[in-house]
Amino acid sequence: MLHGNETEALLQNLICSQVEKNYPFAIYRLPNKDRISVVAQNSSNIYTLQNLEGMAGESGFLIAPFAPNDRTPIIWIKPDITDLSFFQKDHTKSLRVKFERGRKLREMTKKRFSRYLQYARRAIKSGKIDKVVIARAIHMPFPENFNLAAFFLKICDTYEWSFVNLFFIPGKGIWAGASPELLLGYSQGEFTTYSLAGTLPKYQLKKQKQKWTIKEKKEQEIVSSYIKQVVSAYPEVKLMLAGPETVEAGNIIHLRTIFSIKNIPHFYWTELVETLHPTPAVAGFPRKSNTNHRKLGRKQ
Repeated sequence: MLHGNETEALLQNLICSQVEKNYPFAIYRLPNKDRISVVAQNSSNIYTLQNLEGMAGESGFLIAPFAPNDRTPIIWIKPDITDLSFFQKDHTKSLRVKFERGRKLREMTKKRFSRYLQYARRAIKSGKIDKVVIARAIHMPFPENFNLAAFFLKICDTYEWSFVNLFFIPGKGIWAGASPELLLGYSQGEFTTYSLAGTLPKYQLKKQKQKWTIKEKKEQEIVSSYIKQVVSAYPEVKLMLAGPETVEAGNIIHLRTIFSIKNIPHFYWTELVETLHPTPAVAGFPRKSNTNHRKLGRKQ
């Protein structure tokens, strides 16, 4: 279960033990589930991959950039330890983990972000890109006595319908996130993926009774069309769609279409993941144009 001092203490032990030893680990919770899962290594080795070839029979936790290369490869955390209760063997420690200074992310000011947004609008209007996802880095100090275990449990409660994760890679730092998007799932001979795009604040739809506009519907259709194109390329594939429907993710809502995919063998999951990732929902569309767009945005 997610609540209670016992769970927090176990997470304290895991985080402190692994960080002090410089051992990679990941903790995560699947959407709408109570169980917290663990993938932890018993060594400081960092395993990297350029692609997912050969991973079909393996398990673990993967961290993949949009475009893997020598500088930013896929990182694989091996499942040497998968039982959270294993960390009961350590005495409970304070969560005052010392965070070492990593690479400095360039913070984007509000003024620069505004110019970045204007460029994106012009690029869409001119037809250079169809969809763009804009983000910026903001530097914020840690609160005094910041508690990573309590933080993880809090985001689990806040984002019930999301994949919540926290992981540590030596030299790369500690990362945490909550994503409502399923890239690829598999159960009983069937793959599942989502087209999740089109976003509004939850209060806006409920209080003002606002309906989805053409803009949000178009964003969702861009992602859906991309997934259909990728999946339909497989011979004899059987594809079923459900939606689009409105779903909640924290304090916002999305449009979602569910894709059920049959007649593709399970060992094809690595190929499907590499073809789908990143979808236009998180990387914009087309991919190449968005890469150029991000570079131009950083120069402004």
